[in-house]
Amino acid sequence: MRKEVKAPTSESSELSAKAPRKPKKEKAEKFYNNEKKSLLGHGIYGRSGVKAPASAYIWFSIQMSQVMKTQFPELKGNEVMKAIGSKWTTLTDAEKQPYVEMAKQDKIRADNEL
Repeated sequence: MRKEVKAPTSESSELSAKAPRKPKKEKAEKFYNNEKKSLLGHGIYGRSGVKAPASAYIWFSIQMSQVMKTQFPELKGNEVMKAIGSKWTTLTDAEKQPYVEMAKQDKIRADNEL
């Protein structure tokens, strides 16, 4: 049993017409804070041109990804990052300490550049 399909009429096409798009300027003004001249939600480093400091995990993942790529070249990027994440969770605080120090130094660098 088939349903009958009606041909569109001028009334139904008027109802289904999309609303006109907003100009890009209006969209940008929605998120733009005129007082600070920066986009909202970008934090302290967002629009200043200063690279944000990396966390201890980021320093660890940078170092380990190079090691993992040489040891296991057949692994895909997401598989490498899963292995790095599980390795990070098994590290003790003493093993994480060098990466925490790197993160502290990077935080100092970023604050000095502001």
